Amino acid sequence: MILIANVGNRDVQKNGSLLNRNNLRQASLEILNNFNKEEASLSYPILEPYFREFGKELNHVYLFATNQEDTRYNNSDTLHVAGILKKIIEKNHPHVRVNVVEYPNNPTDHERIFRFFTDYFTQKNSILNQEGIKIISLSGGTPQMNAALYIILSLLYPKNIEFYNVDQGTLNPVNHELTIRKVFLKNTCLELLKGYNYSSLIALLSEDNLEGSKPLLSLLRHARARDNFNFERARTELTNYKKQVSHVFHDKLKVLDIPKPLNHVDLIKELFWKIEICHETGNLILLIALLFRLEEALLNEILKCVFQSSPVVQYLEDVKQHGNFLSYLKAHEPAIWNDLESITLRGKPLDLTAEQLNRPLMFFIALQKLKQLNNRNHYYPVWNIIDLLDKINKYRYDEYKKMGKETLETKYPNSSGSAYLGELRNKSIIAHGFEPVSEKTIESLYGQDINDLLASLKNHLSIFLAFLMNKKTVSFMNVYDIINELILEHVKKL
Repeated sequence: MILIANVGNRDVQKNGSLLNRNNLRQASLEILNNFNKEEASLSYPILEPYFREFGKELNHVYLFATNQEDTRYNNSDTLHVAGILKKIIEKNHPHVRVNVVEYPNNPTDHERIFRFFTDYFTQKNSILNQEGIKIISLSGGTPQMNAALYIILSLLYPKNIEFYNVDQGTLNPVNHELTIRKVFLKNTCLELLKGYNYSSLIALLSEDNLEGSKPLLSLLRHARARDNFNFERARTELTNYKKQVSHVFHDKLKVLDIPKPLNHVDLIKELFWKIEICHETGNLILLIALLFRLEEALLNEILKCVFQSSPVVQYLEDVKQHGNFLSYLKAHEPAIWNDLESITLRGKPLDLTAEQLNRPLMFFIALQKLKQLNNRNHYYPVWNIIDLLDKINKYRYDEYKKMGKETLETKYPNSSGSAYLGELRNKSIIAHGFEPVSEKTIESLYGQDINDLLASLKNHLSIFLAFLMNKKTVSFMNVYDIINELILEHVKKL
């Protein structure tokens, strides 16, 4: 009898507690290197029930563990956890041989996982070609790896295979007939949904022609297209979805509508919603990229708001006319133009000959206009955004530096000197370098926790958009939370 299992961060416990998830690779390596000393404190709650149940019938164990080639993301790898399991099993069950199989890629990349398991289990000397029953554990590892293991093995090798989940030390058989398979698929869907992994959900559900899945697939395709800022496709899929559900629900679905064309206010919302998802899923590189795309949209709206001139609005709506906007400033706003000529940014003058406005230039034009309007009480929603953008980018660093160290520390508390968050974007993979992006780095450059940054941004955006739209309040509930609630309702009905 062969036992096949993915290894996860819950497979080995020390003194009844999980190992350090934030640096699992190092924590498990230290235990592995000191196994004889640590052995008495270790337990293996997920795999132990299999040996208790099947005893000497088990003679071979295959453990699939992550060992990612990209060292930037391998802190959570389970390679050494598998090494600990191998030692525990072989010491407690001398008749059992344990093989550790390394998986070198992202353990949440659905496509790569499927390809890896398919290649592994269809090779000429596959372990599945050996005689005897194969026991498959579906409780360790990532949902994506377990989903792939379950689907591939149940489809390719339906005979002599038994699937089990472990719940509080008890083995629960999973019958891979359609009815039970449906339950597993639903559970997998719920796990994938937590990570907004719409592509994997579509791939998973497309494998089975489950009753009631067609509207769900349309909704998932809407979410995936929207998530990729493909708003035209998102509109089409939303229309398809509406055709497949009762008209009673159409009013409820209006919140998902995407205006055509998409204006800057709507784009600001879409960008912030995506930023929230990036934070929740740990995609900090994309978060930084979107943060500065959001800044561009905000500054565009701020300029239209503070100038309130038809030519200005026209110039700002068309990138090709940005040069005309600068000419307009020089001719009609000489005081602002003179101020711009005297401003330096990190020791260099502003480029007032640019054919296209960049973020720093838009910021300083807006700042000088706000100073000229001299009505902070009225324009406080705009000032809130300007001050936050300055804190993120330290645009006014040269200005405050002239006022002294105390002023600098007041304006940019707890931050790293003249270094700024925008610099991280420029040095990362999304721009010109390979600088890693971490919450710690963001906190150091911004001066506060990333949660504080996003909370301030959300609050200021809500007030600012209400001001632009002449409303008391603007709802800022993340549209993807609404979409996920709808998806969840469909998944439960499968």
